[in-house]
Amino acid sequence: MTLSRITALPPIESRVRAGVTSFQPLDCVLVEFALERPDVRESATLQSKAGTMPSQTITIAVASSNEQILATRDVMLQLRPSLPSQEYLPTVRRMMQADGYRLVALYEKGAVRAVAGFRYMEMLYCGKVLYVDDLNTDEAYRSRGFGKTLLDWLKTEARANGCTQLHLDSGVQRERTHRFYFREGLTIPAYHFRCAL
Repeated sequence: MTLSRITALPPIESRVRAGVTSFQPLDCVLVEFALERPDVRESATLQSKAGTMPSQTITIAVASSNEQILATRDVMLQLRPSLPSQEYLPTVRRMMQADGYRLVALYEKGAVRAVAGFRYMEMLYCGKVLYVDDLNTDEAYRSRGFGKTLLDWLKTEARANGCTQLHLDSGVQRERTHRFYFREGLTIPAYHFRCAL
């Protein structure tokens, strides 16, 4: 798979040492991955890497029914604990209807181990992208390849739908997660700014 040619910003520490004394950490930074259509050899490599887990026990499926959406709730709320449990289903349903939000789950032996929420967007500066709102592996099942398998699925889905990049935001405090994203070829090309209204 050909990785992004976008260059990551220098580490925050080096910018502070260089004299940016008024720097304040932001809530999150934009992470993106440039997608290029893989050739047959690259596709086979991706399949063989994904095949390190027994394929008969791993399933990735779009959650569209109320039952399927609710099955993702416990794993998703580990990432989004501020969302009340009883508001999960109506919120996801509203986002699906209004904004094209999609929800996908990775199952092992019928149990949800990882979840992702995403949508397609088109922007003037980069064209059509798959934007990942949420990506989380159950805390009890991390470091088993579930997150990588789901991220690989998202990249494949993005390519199949004409996207040239995959984007996501990640809180600046999530250093372990960032190491995972860097290993998977994502870079940090921009800050995400916001203000309370």
